[in-house]
Amino acid sequence: KYKKGTVVNLERAMQFGDRFGGHFVLGHVDGVGKIFSIGSDNITIKGNNFSLIGNASGNGFNLNSRENINLSGLMITNFTYGVIFNNSNNNNIYDSIIQNNTLAEVYATNTGGTNNSLVNVTINISDITVVGTANILLKWYVDVNATNGGLPLANANATGIFSNSGIVDDSLLTNSGGTVRLELTELKINSSGITYLT
Repeated sequence: KYKKGTVVNLERAMQFGDRFGGHFVLGHVDGVGKIFSIGSDNITIKGNNFSLIGNASGNGFNLNSRENINLSGLMITNFTYGVIFNNSNNNNIYDSIIQNNTLAEVYATNTGGTNNSLVNVTINISDITVVGTANILLKWYVDVNATNGGLPLANANATGIFSNSGIVDDSLLTNSGGTVRLELTELKINSSGITYLT
């Protein structure tokens, strides 16, 4: 059983005839119902472009009362629900594709305000369902390159501000090469609909 803070790495199995450079994985996993039901907070799952393909039933990921779960590099497809956020807050899905799930790509429900983010995720926003007081935030990367006289400007403050409210969305200092990556929110989806924040 994994403990809080455990990083889980998914790898593709070797194909017959491939050069051996790691370990053998035999067979495959078929899943019906909940494929991943995460039972602890503060977990990171790096998918390494792994595909989770259902059989048109069950859920790809079920986060029930979870916080600080980070999923990245996954394709989640052909489930009833790709991802469920049930009373879960401050969870992030990065650099993934969520598509072709039968009832919803993402389903979020809550009775208290929660925010879960999709960062650089390919998804049809009309296939996101939100019930109660939950929020889904759709975010994108903005790469900043600060220079002064053509030279990299280290420790420069790069700030993304919502144009309609003036509220700071993300703010970081550039590295020694003068670059930094911000995560800026394009829109918020809740039970009232879609609100564009940019």
